[in-house]
Amino acid sequence: MQNKLFHITWWLACLLVSQKGVAASPLPDSLLTFDKAYYYNVTDMPKALQIVETMRERKMAKEWELDRAEANLLSLDRHYNQALTLYKKVLDKPEANKSWKDELSTLFLTSYCYDKLSDERHLSKLGLRMRELAEKHHSTDYLCMVEFLRGKRLYAMGKKSEGLTICEQATEDMKHQNYPYKDRMLFIFNTNLATLYMDDSKYDKARKNITDAENILRQGLRMGVKDVESRGYCIVYALKARLLAAEGREAEADAMYKKMRALPYRDISAESIVISYLKMRGKYSDILESSQYCRKIIEEDDNKIGVNMLTVLKDEIDAYLALNQNQSANKCYSELVQLTDSLHVDNLNYFSRKARAEIRHEKLLASRNLQLAIGIALLLILVLLMAAAFYHHLLTKRRTKTMMATIHELMYYRDIVLQNGDSDSVETDKNDVSAQEEKHRFKEMDKRIIKEELFRDPNFGREDLMRLMGVDKNAIAAIVQKYANTNVSGYIKVKRMEYAITLLKERPELTIAGIAEMSGIKSTTTFVTHFKETYGMTPSDFRVSITNTPSNKTIEP
Repeated sequence: MQNKLFHITWWLACLLVSQKGVAASPLPDSLLTFDKAYYYNVTDMPKALQIVETMRERKMAKEWELDRAEANLLSLDRHYNQALTLYKKVLDKPEANKSWKDELSTLFLTSYCYDKLSDERHLSKLGLRMRELAEKHHSTDYLCMVEFLRGKRLYAMGKKSEGLTICEQATEDMKHQNYPYKDRMLFIFNTNLATLYMDDSKYDKARKNITDAENILRQGLRMGVKDVESRGYCIVYALKARLLAAEGREAEADAMYKKMRALPYRDISAESIVISYLKMRGKYSDILESSQYCRKIIEEDDNKIGVNMLTVLKDEIDAYLALNQNQSANKCYSELVQLTDSLHVDNLNYFSRKARAEIRHEKLLASRNLQLAIGIALLLILVLLMAAAFYHHLLTKRRTKTMMATIHELMYYRDIVLQNGDSDSVETDKNDVSAQEEKHRFKEMDKRIIKEELFRDPNFGREDLMRLMGVDKNAIAAIVQKYANTNVSGYIKVKRMEYAITLLKERPELTIAGIAEMSGIKSTTTFVTHFKETYGMTPSDFRVSITNTPSNKTIEP
């Protein structure tokens, strides 16, 4: 007995060592390529993943290339959720998207996974990004893929006729493309279309698509994946079984189902399709077996909360009820309720996040619009201010020019009066001789004030005018108002301003303060104020105007 136990222990030890040696045995260099990894994808998935992992350890390719290759293997093995994690990682790496073709390829593979997971939320957004990139680079093959996915979404939304038309056109257009994996894509398009047509009870059209898909398999998918066509036949035979059962050809449908089960491989897509046939034929035990296979793949893919699991649970409940296994049905129903609640919460969270994101976007957009509006308003104000400043400049220039001409003319006539006396003819009116004498006396006083520059005395004022005219203070005010059209202060101010004009013209070396003092005004500020009141410009502006006025310009009498 002890000897027998020893031999058993020794045999188990040898077996464990042998197993460890196999697991640890390195792969030959000839297998360490992406093509070899894809080749074993159907027949030996662990080996395919080991190839990529060994390439990763030896750093035989870029990290994002290894991520995408591993994602491709997982996607072909129907582990879409795990593949998505890697695809999204690749899309987030700028170096992986330097080539628009690489980016488009990753976008489609990611979209395909979302489609298989029935994740319409992400599929729509990704499809838009894919379309923009494909249109930008005139990539008609990827536009066909975008259109087919769009057609499926429209069908799911209830726009069945429009969706089917788009899918048909995309399938027809794909036939004329030079896409490297065109055969695989046409197989996917035709099998999907066949399913949609059967859902819509259009069996003749479904049959045509199934035939086209089978013909493609006969010619070979040319994907470089060993036995990939066998897995394709699983889907074709499942579609045929469903179609024949729907048409009442039960014996043929059963034969096609047996043909499907005789294949060495199983496929979750085929199992999902064939369940419709099993329901029509009342094969509820087989439904449970198919559903549990699908459940196993979904759980391995860590996709327990999703639409696919929801479908599996519903199928299991129907089967258990038909088999009178109510306890199992109740258990599945409890899972279904929990899953529905989880999906409801997930959807609420998604739409809540989406709403918050949209609110943030709207706020940002409103802020940008406000900033833009303020910027435009400030620009308009600036333009208006510049226009007003320019208009003011033109107006001031014109007014200065007019004022200069007036000043020149006044000075010209003042010089004539000083040289030749009063040019006005004095009409003798016997009835008003005293008025004429008064006017003559004022003119004489005015000439004497100008010639002798009496106004230069800062104290020159009313008393001096009274003395020169020989009248009292009441009379002088009336006389000045009558003949100078101003009061006494205004009259003296005008004389000083006229003299200041002469100094500004003839004595450019004098300062404004000096001219003010020589004109009989002690305060420079008072001088500038009086000058501006009289001529509408400052002494400095007048001096600049003189500089800009041609010296040979004269005013004709």
